[in-house]
Amino acid sequence: MSWEKQERLPNGRFGSKKVEATKKVPKKVKKAKSQFINILLDRSISMSSVKYETQLGFNKIVNDTYKTAIKEKVKTYWGFSEFGNPYNESYMFSTEHLSPIEYNPEDTSTALYDGIGYIIKQIDHYLTEVPKDTNVVLIIQTDGEENSSKKHSAEGIKALIEDRRNKGWNISFVGAGNFSSVQKVSNSIGIFTSNTLNYTADRFGTTTAFNKMSDATTNYTRAVSKGETKNIDFFGI
Repeated sequence: MSWEKQERLPNGRFGSKKVEATKKVPKKVKKAKSQFINILLDRSISMSSVKYETQLGFNKIVNDTYKTAIKEKVKTYWGFSEFGNPYNESYMFSTEHLSPIEYNPEDTSTALYDGIGYIIKQIDHYLTEVPKDTNVVLIIQTDGEENSSKKHSAEGIKALIEDRRNKGWNISFVGAGNFSSVQKVSNSIGIFTSNTLNYTADRFGTTTAFNKMSDATTNYTRAVSKGETKNIDFFGI
């Protein structure tokens, strides 16, 4: 495409000169960053003594992460589930805050493997409702060891976790007890030591654990903003 441009010629007269139009280069639109954070909570009877601290801790994770996500311009989706026995399959997508009604420990044992298998299934489903390149986080919390799962085994859960990690998921394990025993459980289901956190199962220990989870989640959000989430150590960011 061209047009005639009027300009002064060497003889002092005005004339026209053909000028070729230049194509406008469209500005590159910066791709939006997004993350899908899922938290699996133990709701067995032993958690009843720290119900209040667990609820506050969960809500702290949500609040602190949202503040960071807004600042870093990271779209954040939430998922929440809990496990016990009899196993109650419940999952909430786009959770904002956890109320006492939504988290109420009952007289149940610890169906840890079944809880993990269920939330992974739900995450797979809801991934169809978020952007394709969304970063996935799964935090698994328990104050006890597996003792009552009927649908899944340690070997089966390990295979699921390793498969999802190969797809880019960041999966971590938070357990009560000394580090060596908690590490043994997390490693048995395919979770790296660097993504393992232990705590003391009392009010102070529970609060401290959720504070560390909140710090890790907000730091991960910053990493999402920078595009630096590959092979990241969740609790070592």
